[in-house]
Amino acid sequence: MPTKADIKKILSKGLTGREAGKLVFQDNWLADTGRGGFLSERDMSSLKAGLKTDRDIKEYNSYVRLYKYVDYTLKEVRISSLEAESYLSYIYLLLQPYERAEAYRLAYMYIPAIVTQRQYEELSAKQRAHKLKSVVSLQEVISTLSGVELEYVLEEDEPEPVIDFQKDERLIQAVERIKKLLKSGKLKPLKLEKWKDYSHSHKLKIPAQPVKEVVEMLDKLLTGELQYDEGDDVKLTVFRIKDIYESEELRGWVSGWLTYMPDYDEETGARPADMMQSQYVAIIQNPLPRDLDKRGYWIEKDYLGHSLKPDAKKDSKAIATFLYASKERIKVFLGVQSVLEAISRVIEVDFLEDLEQWRQELQSIVAVFNSQIDRLDGKWERSGLPELKPIKIGRMKASASTIKYFRERMALALGGNWWEEPRDNFKTEVDEPDTLAQEFSEELEEVLKKRGGSHG
Repeated sequence: MPTKADIKKILSKGLTGREAGKLVFQDNWLADTGRGGFLSERDMSSLKAGLKTDRDIKEYNSYVRLYKYVDYTLKEVRISSLEAESYLSYIYLLLQPYERAEAYRLAYMYIPAIVTQRQYEELSAKQRAHKLKSVVSLQEVISTLSGVELEYVLEEDEPEPVIDFQKDERLIQAVERIKKLLKSGKLKPLKLEKWKDYSHSHKLKIPAQPVKEVVEMLDKLLTGELQYDEGDDVKLTVFRIKDIYESEELRGWVSGWLTYMPDYDEETGARPADMMQSQYVAIIQNPLPRDLDKRGYWIEKDYLGHSLKPDAKKDSKAIATFLYASKERIKVFLGVQSVLEAISRVIEVDFLEDLEQWRQELQSIVAVFNSQIDRLDGKWERSGLPELKPIKIGRMKASASTIKYFRERMALALGGNWWEEPRDNFKTEVDEPDTLAQEFSEELEEVLKKRGGSHG
């Protein structure tokens, strides 16, 4: 650590205006940030008294003014970073109810739905009737009997499977079996007008399709004259589940599926239509009268606050406003950071330690926000909110006007176009080797490194 004697010795030698200004800049920054300055009031007076020429005085004053502008700008950018962090935190709070709603949906999916015995029997009968009236496509029947998946989703770089009705014995046997059931009258083919009718087929009167026509289509599959994915004929040819169930050869395929499913459709769901249905159902024993409605059905309890829905329209506006504001603050921060980094290089004083800490804080908040966005991915439409994208600070840029504004502020001290000047033009005599000033600068640098960072 430079002693008072060391400082006195340097001051007695005399410093240029730039050398003096640089030392005062360092001292002010260390003192104002609680790191402890190294110049006393007396030292400051000696520095000023040692400036003899107008040029030295002018250069010294430019560093004093520069520090004021830098100090003010650091405070300003700190406010911008804190505002950005607070806005993102507020958005995080606004999104939390939607996150909880998704968590509740998942919880409701695995918590058994409660029904009474009467409710279970009535819902089971209604659902079974719907299922028996629903249909299954010829393609699904072929796939089930053969064990060959005809509808598939490929992973990236996964090769497409080979579907060959002429060589694959599993497909050949399945087709022959279906032809036999058709000719015996055990399967009665129908023809859907369009595929979207499939989901509500139990409500439709579907016209019959001639058996001969379906058999000919199956023969063409075996000869290769028709590809199973050529057109929609193989999909639009359907059979009622009732026919499948009444066929001894195929009954085992659908018998388990006819068992009551609490999440099968809205009409036969165990819970109210606006609630998440469960995969499981439990019949309650000895329910209290107050827990049943007039039908004798269980009144579902909203234990997780499912009915407490946030105002998505209002929240969408607030989120859009604060997200825009936070991004603008981040851009200001980035603009100031670039300007102050340039100042630090020009005057060869490192005063960016706090700025780096604030940047890390901001990045941490952004990372938390981005994690929340990722958790809500794929759920925006259901939540009623516009889709949000993660913030990528590395791809954000400050506006040219912001950089120009802060550059011109520093130009009040350093002169116009200071950022374009060669760095060598700003070197001072303190950097010259084998001088007392250089020795002092090096010793001061070592001390500051031990305190936790290099400061020029």
